[in-house]
Amino acid sequence: MKKPHTHKVTILDEPVTFKIKPFENRGGSISYCISGSVGGKQIRVNRSSVDACIGWANEYANERNLALLSQGQFKTINTRLSEAQLTEAETAFQKLAGEPLLDAVEYYLQNKRASEKRIRFDAALVEYLGVKENGNLRPTTMKSMETRLRTFEAAGYDNKMVHEITPAIITSFLNRPGSSPVNQRNYRLALSGFFGWAFKAGYVRENPIAKVDCVVVEQGEPVALSNGQVRKLLQAALEYEGGKTVPFFALALFAGLRPNELGRLSWQDIDLEQKLITVGAKIAKMRQRRNVEISDNLIDWLLPHAAKRTPIACSRACFDRVKILAGWRKTKLVTPSEREANRKLPEWPVDVLRHTAISNHYVKVEHEGKTASWAGNSPEMIHRHYRGLVKAVDAKEFWSLTPRNIAGEVVKIPSGRKAG
Repeated sequence: MKKPHTHKVTILDEPVTFKIKPFENRGGSISYCISGSVGGKQIRVNRSSVDACIGWANEYANERNLALLSQGQFKTINTRLSEAQLTEAETAFQKLAGEPLLDAVEYYLQNKRASEKRIRFDAALVEYLGVKENGNLRPTTMKSMETRLRTFEAAGYDNKMVHEITPAIITSFLNRPGSSPVNQRNYRLALSGFFGWAFKAGYVRENPIAKVDCVVVEQGEPVALSNGQVRKLLQAALEYEGGKTVPFFALALFAGLRPNELGRLSWQDIDLEQKLITVGAKIAKMRQRRNVEISDNLIDWLLPHAAKRTPIACSRACFDRVKILAGWRKTKLVTPSEREANRKLPEWPVDVLRHTAISNHYVKVEHEGKTASWAGNSPEMIHRHYRGLVKAVDAKEFWSLTPRNIAGEVVKIPSGRKAG
């Protein structure tokens, strides 16, 4: 047997609750009885369905109110509403069944505003990317943002209206199989930017990302290369294709520059006489200018390349080949016969060049603020992540490494085989 229902109406400014209960007829079919007390009188009516019972109750309340109105039994109040508006308001109260009328009106207005500017996600994305292209974003930032939003679009949301994309939909996308916490955080950030813009454009009445939990990413401890590993890496850079990657690795290790900063740096930004690198706002990650002091050993690494203007930027392929020459694990193009030997080689730690530079600089100057200014970080970040990673004796050796005193064993790549 189905569960009973209730339905509320208003008669003479008083709420009335009708109970709707199912019952079984002699033939086995189900009907419904609606009953309630009005003015001390018990009313009971049978109908074929719940909707029929509700329709009867609404009609009964309207007829009862009209009859009472004709008899003058309603309170007399001053109002600026017309008779038609009063009748409409009474009907609205009946349908709301006790819910606040103002809340219903506000909900309607909000949804009406959102529906006035309906747009599909794919069309909105084109508009959003056009705005961003004129927003002075760096190409790498623009590319990564577009890639993530295109991935969301390709997941089946291209033809969905923007205002129909709910927090639940976004959460399901972020938690899809194979998505790491770092990826989830980055995708959430990209979608947050899009829906923030959509809110300002009037395509949604609120940013759904606000109801999507932030992704917690556990930050591992930074790792610094040992001096032995640094020697092998620099030796490999010296030997690889005439040393064309030396400026990149030397600046990363002894100036602490980020890969993206090195990709935008030119020799005009490097003053070897003044021993100063100018990392301008267009180069720096946070678009804040900083000056990086050049150490004496870095001068020795850069001098041979400054005159011939060896490119500073390093492609991913060249970067990987130097790592393999220095004895690090391959990440691709591993043949079955190489697999076991490759597994025994060390794996390349994340951001290890920059971590190595900052750790050794911190020991050298013994001042969090100076290292933070040099590296483009905060003193708190330096203190929390880089304190105690390197010993004083090792830092002293690190800052003495030059092309003249580098020695190490390099893993040779057999001729005819590409590194990967």
